[in-house]
Amino acid sequence: MAVHGFFLHDHARSRVYRWGEDGIAGISDDKQRICFSIALWNGNDPILKERLFGLTGPQGNHGEDCKELYYYLDNTPTHSYMKHLYKYPQAAYPYLDLLQINANRRKKDLNTN
Repeated sequence: MAVHGFFLHDHARSRVYRWGEDGIAGISDDKQRICFSIALWNGNDPILKERLFGLTGPQGNHGEDCKELYYYLDNTPTHSYMKHLYKYPQAAYPYLDLLQINANRRKKDLNTN
């Protein structure tokens, strides 16, 4: 199940959140008793998008590796104002393609995904 202490994306999407940063633009209170994050769906994926897609060490050749771009643009300490940019593709997200491409890479190949 867990690979080097991390859950595969396939397993993580079926488990509850334990830390505020688990989800897309995740936030929590100072004791992490309340965690909040958004879920998205583009109408083409078989699952709701709740977490960024990443690869664990054995799945790729560069260790744990997030395959998406996201930006925390602005935030106040109280979270009374937050600005985050995440561009979710409107086509189906290429989960299997990213797994297959990275499984075929060698250690000396550059990470270009």
